[in-house]
Amino acid sequence: MHTGPNSGSQENGDVTVDVTGTVTGGGGVYVNNRGNSQATITIDGTASGNGSHNYFDGVRVLDAGTKGPTKLTITKNGTVNGGITYNMALTPGETVRGWFTVDGQRLGANARGDTPHFRTRGYSLQGGIDATVGETGRIGAAFGYGQNHYRDNEGGTGHDTSFRASLVASQPVGPIGLSAIVSYAHDRETTERETGIGHAYAKHNVNQFLAGAQAVAPFTWHGVIATPAVGVLVSRISGGDFVEQGSIPAAFRVAVDYRTRSFVSPYGTFQLAYPMTDTGGTVWTPDVEIGYRRSDVAKGGAVVLTAADGTVFDDNRVDLARSNILPARA
Repeated sequence: MHTGPNSGSQENGDVTVDVTGTVTGGGGVYVNNRGNSQATITIDGTASGNGSHNYFDGVRVLDAGTKGPTKLTITKNGTVNGGITYNMALTPGETVRGWFTVDGQRLGANARGDTPHFRTRGYSLQGGIDATVGETGRIGAAFGYGQNHYRDNEGGTGHDTSFRASLVASQPVGPIGLSAIVSYAHDRETTERETGIGHAYAKHNVNQFLAGAQAVAPFTWHGVIATPAVGVLVSRISGGDFVEQGSIPAAFRVAVDYRTRSFVSPYGTFQLAYPMTDTGGTVWTPDVEIGYRRSDVAKGGAVVLTAADGTVFDDNRVDLARSNILPARA
């Protein structure tokens, strides 16, 4: 335990700190645990950070080992100036844990070139389970189901139903957290359009194989927790032949050969968070995040159209903007 800057350290075992007077320094109370241990801190007096060694935290707790977790209990009866900072990044968490999410979304895109204005809406259900591997790694599986509906300003509509199965893994290496995913998805698509001379519809299947990796390197500066992250997604998409049916004359039906294509989409994000503890001991953490993604998949894959007389029209694609600013979040 450090009381003030660099006044000592606790390398192993449990730590108990009871502040009854006033302590100040680079981390007024600075606890540096190693190994599978517990830190219990009681503030009956005043703990203040004065910026020494660039630490402004009234209470600063770090797990410096790789055998964590550090189990932390803080009781604040007095005053903490500079906030409370703790790092549980190497904590593997529960041995086995599960999760489940329900999401809904609406999306619109303005017309661009020959691509019409369109709107989409949909929902998805996702769930998974993961478990500890070794001392700090995790591995798990996830499954998802979703539906989406599309409509453009030229009278075209579409509907798709998708299923996805994924394997995920994570492992901290020093101060960097690494994670990876491999995934398979199957999608059943239905499209319809009015041509003025009849109704046309088509149904076909699409398959996707996806792999991704991400690295994060959180650090603390003046009590602010900064989390930069970089990653990349690689996907390979294949689909069966698309052949229109319906009341439209055969000469106006569209037949499509969906080519197998691959996409690489790198991205980066940056998040800032500032934990604050109120007089009742509740920790409030406002945060903001922004990012950028070069979405290779937005260009679409080359689609070959074949007219009724055998004429081939090659290299047709959606071609949306590939540079995306990931939405700022606060």
